[in-house]
Amino acid sequence: MKRFSSKLLAIAILTVVVIVAIGCEEQNGFDARKNKLVAEENYRLKQQTEELKAEIEKQIGLLEKCHQEKVGLEEQASESMDFLMKQLPDNIREENSQLQEEIQALKSQIEKLQSQTQKSQPPSAQ
Repeated sequence: MKRFSSKLLAIAILTVVVIVAIGCEEQNGFDARKNKLVAEENYRLKQQTEELKAEIEKQIGLLEKCHQEKVGLEEQASESMDFLMKQLPDNIREENSQLQEEIQALKSQIEKLQSQTQKSQPPSAQ
């Protein structure tokens, strides 16, 4: 009986060791698959991060280009406005002066014509 209980004890210990070993192996297999999936996900996320960084850099470059264009357009607008503010008053004054001269010339012509008309009319019509 002692032999039987020793054999039974040895079988029980062996069974427990086999069960634990199988459980650990399954756990290790699960961990290996899990680690592989995590590594693949990390790699994919790293690639996405790099792509997004490149896109951000591209957008920053476009933003800087737009800003430079905006500054250039503002400078051109300012120069155009300065030109107009300087030239228009001069042109308007010149045109005004010409019109004043023309008005004076027309007034003198009207006065001449009126005086000629008055001289040419008989005194009874006056």
